[in-house]
Amino acid sequence: MRCLASEGAKHGILINLVSPSARTRMTDFHPGPYTDWFFRTMLPEKVSVGACYLMSDACNVTGEMFAIGGGRIARITFAENEGCLGDGASIEEIRGALPQVMADMKFAYPKDLTERSARVSKLFGFQGGGLAANGGFAVKQRPKQ
Repeated sequence: MRCLASEGAKHGILINLVSPSARTRMTDFHPGPYTDWFFRTMLPEKVSVGACYLMSDACNVTGEMFAIGGGRIARITFAENEGCLGDGASIEEIRGALPQVMADMKFAYPKDLTERSARVSKLFGFQGGGLAANGGFAVKQRPKQ
């Protein structure tokens, strides 16, 4: 979605993502008090109003994700922590790194792919910035051992 937003911006096209909460045929089979409340509150038309605004000429937001339902709109973000840098050569390496990855609470919220690419390439030791001029990822090659 963010890549599409970046490309669309060149042509005046805005791209956003909607994560709807609404009664549909998929939600009709959940019995109980929550479902009763959900059916009364999360009406499909309360999603469509938000989606219509995001598609209107009045909206200038692009590259974002929104949870919309029941009269509520909220911004959704993805975050990325520093993680672990290894050789990426074995399943065992990933298994060993996962506890540290899951415990790392230093999150970054990159606004687009260029910002994320600059951050990730810096973790690899590359100091030249974000995306390469050809549009690919700019990462430092590991020396052969």
